[in-house]
Amino acid sequence: RDLPAIAAEVAESDAALAPVVSGGRSASVISRLWDRHFQRIPDFVVLEGPLAGGHLGFSAEELADGSAKPLDEIVSDVVETLRPYEEKCGRKIPVFPAGGVYDGADIARLEKLGAAGAQIATRFIATEECDAAPAYKQAMVDAKEEDVRIIKSPVGMPGRALFSPLIRKVAELGRIAPSRCLQCLRTCNPADTPYCITQALIDAAKGDWENGLFFCGANVGRIDRITTVRELMDELVTEWRNNR
Repeated sequence: RDLPAIAAEVAESDAALAPVVSGGRSASVISRLWDRHFQRIPDFVVLEGPLAGGHLGFSAEELADGSAKPLDEIVSDVVETLRPYEEKCGRKIPVFPAGGVYDGADIARLEKLGAAGAQIATRFIATEECDAAPAYKQAMVDAKEEDVRIIKSPVGMPGRALFSPLIRKVAELGRIAPSRCLQCLRTCNPADTPYCITQALIDAAKGDWENGLFFCGANVGRIDRITTVRELMDELVTEWRNNR
């Protein structure tokens, strides 16, 4: 809510501000608040749909029963929601959908719905340039569709991750008490948190399969090799051009 004020204190005045939203409602609330209190609108918006990896802006029930709106439908909603603010300020607010965006055909389809491009994350983990440990990358390559779970994160939101030993233990035991508190979340109580999410993410980045939290998108099962960023970008651009 207060991002424009925070950015003004710590960043250059021309820093781009880009909220991550899950639908038209959140895009509208943020834009209205920023416009009213800071005379500022988003420079661009990242729209994360229900198939994204990591923390999700949908209820666990919506994700479990499939009632969450698909990304294509949400894109149109967000684009229309932002239109009055674009007209008021005389510029576009680019929307970049994310979550389940796998190939260039997906990008081309979303552009036809009004998106400016797309955000892709999971596929870029499985590249040589990614600074995650080789074991993390291999976990993405080895993952199957059935290995992906919707989990309850210590931050209070549902998330999508691989069913690693850590997630299995938490499901069986209820919680894994942190060995020390990193004081990373204001709302976290180390006495009852199910596990330390910061340590789990650090362990994953180091490739520790036993103790890591391996966030991933819903299409991780389609990844079959480790490639380079250049090869992946060439593939995406070629597919995008062929489907425009």
